[in-house]
Amino acid sequence: MKEKYGNILKNPLVRNTMKLSLSNTVMFLLPIIVTPILSRLYSQENYGDWGIFSSAYMIVNALLFFSYENTIVKTKDETEVPVLCRACLVVAFSVIVLTAVVFLGGKALSIGFFTGFPELGLFILLLAISALTQLFYNLCNRYEKYTLMSVTNVIQGAGQAFFRLLFYAVKSVNGLILGNVVAQFMAAASYLVGLRCKTKELLRTKATGAQIKSVLRKYKNFPLYDAPGMILEVSIGNLALIILSLFFSKSDIGCYSIIYQFMILPISLIGSAMAKVYYKDISVAETQEDMGRVTKKVTKLTFVLALLPIAFVMCGGDLFITWYLGEKWAMSGNFALCLSAISVPIILSESLLPIYRVIDKQNIRLKYDILCAIFGLGGMFAACLAHTGIYVALLTYVVLYSIMRYLLFLSIQREAKTEWAPKEMFLGISAVLLCYLILAVRIYILLF
Repeated sequence: MKEKYGNILKNPLVRNTMKLSLSNTVMFLLPIIVTPILSRLYSQENYGDWGIFSSAYMIVNALLFFSYENTIVKTKDETEVPVLCRACLVVAFSVIVLTAVVFLGGKALSIGFFTGFPELGLFILLLAISALTQLFYNLCNRYEKYTLMSVTNVIQGAGQAFFRLLFYAVKSVNGLILGNVVAQFMAAASYLVGLRCKTKELLRTKATGAQIKSVLRKYKNFPLYDAPGMILEVSIGNLALIILSLFFSKSDIGCYSIIYQFMILPISLIGSAMAKVYYKDISVAETQEDMGRVTKKVTKLTFVLALLPIAFVMCGGDLFITWYLGEKWAMSGNFALCLSAISVPIILSESLLPIYRVIDKQNIRLKYDILCAIFGLGGMFAACLAHTGIYVALLTYVVLYSIMRYLLFLSIQREAKTEWAPKEMFLGISAVLLCYLILAVRIYILLF
């Protein structure tokens, strides 16, 4: 038994995923540790502004490179890497300039969302810093510098926690936002120092305009299919917050925003970290059987981890959250109860999404992302229009979106041609249904 677990830990996929997951844990846990202090210092309105700011940032950030940054990992031609890096910077600069024009134009036209948008200058600055951070991140993933990625995650998490506390005293700007910007800058600086030799090498390599156009055309499937899918995937959760902000108070949005950060924590810790390593492994897989084996291994690992968030809430975690944040955040515990069901299908499918890039079938992922947006956001918007209340609107979104994500998960298994024994399928389905049954009883008690 000892030898079996020792072999598991020696597996590069598991080991590298653990590096990223553990550092991601520190990155997010450090801010969470100080959250009880922040929730008592900052108001629900402050968190409402942060929620709107971060939602807009996440949407634009997903669009920043039009998915071209993922080609840095995929390409097998080392000479393309410097050209791809420059192409990514050109695309990112264009998107940032266009974003600034749209926001300034919306403000000039007195459009409500833009006139009330918090800290526009910091928003544009954060996008610029994020462009560098993402570029360095993908270079680290290509050259398997997982230790640097892990250290940088810790630096970013510690910086965010520290500076949000420090900037509370600055009344002229939202400290939650400013602290995040400074932490992102520290992450970019960490990557720059760690990759200084590789950066110098890339800068010495020339890249002409013709070469940049050539690689942009070569990897056109990424902006055509992969980028819209990524944008939809990231946008759905953040657009849900924006939709709710149109119908409910900023105080309610603040409660939703703070719990939304908690709920995306396991997705970032598990799904995103696993996806980075999984993408690298299947990119070099030589046969369909190799791809299927890696996919099955990742699925087994993420399935167990995906049940942890719902199990936490199912066993009273929502009550703990209310106590943890303070009495004025009672609604946040109820939101956690409603949102917990969505974490299972997201974590399961999130770590496996890179398969569509490797097999050049990003159009399939795009199809499911469109379905998620239509059913999830459409259902929520209809519920809001019907004045059903914030909990029913949220549950409508959760149920419909979860169904689409489970269908996406099944599609991935088909594409990878993974083989599952009937016993494995029965145990997995039974575990998920049991969790949902207990959760449904608790939600029923909440609503009725």
